[in-house]
Amino acid sequence: DNIKDLAKPSTKLMPFVRTALEGEDARVVRAAMAVLRAFAFCEEVRDELSLSYETQVYVKALRRHMSTPVVCEQAFGLLANLVMRNPAMASFLNDGNHEIISLGQLVLSKHPDRPDVAKSVIQVLWGVARQNPKALAEVKELELFPVLRKIVGDHKEEKRWQPAVDVTMQFLREFREDEGLQRKAVYNDYY
Repeated sequence: DNIKDLAKPSTKLMPFVRTALEGEDARVVRAAMAVLRAFAFCEEVRDELSLSYETQVYVKALRRHMSTPVVCEQAFGLLANLVMRNPAMASFLNDGNHEIISLGQLVLSKHPDRPDVAKSVIQVLWGVARQNPKALAEVKELELFPVLRKIVGDHKEEKRWQPAVDVTMQFLREFREDEGLQRKAVYNDYY
């Protein structure tokens, strides 16, 4: 209940958060994204945060601070929460003004050594692609599935990459793009 009260546009907190998103200091933008990401986890608040004007502000802040990995991680985490069970938001994020699929590809290539960024980006790509056939076609057209398979192949044994690898495997498995990456069945001595 406290989250709902804090996240209302009429509270004193939200204007500060909006102002912080438009700032130049990446640390402040990251903090604002983290606050919004936490709020967006609550379903009632998610609807208010996913208004078209608000979402445009998030994407603009992400584009402005794309070179900062923690901003990318928080921004894509926020967008992943907004896309959750929301096909309209998935379509909106993939329109010509936002192009979240190509933006995700760009962020993945810009921060290839960051598992936290990869996990957040892949969650958004997965959420948008599963709810929007046009986005799925774009994922295929941009040849992101081979990029995702490479992430799994390169990092499946690294402990710090495990959450990103798990999300990537689920994404690949859902669209039957996990050829050659499946783990073999392990049998105990009984069999």
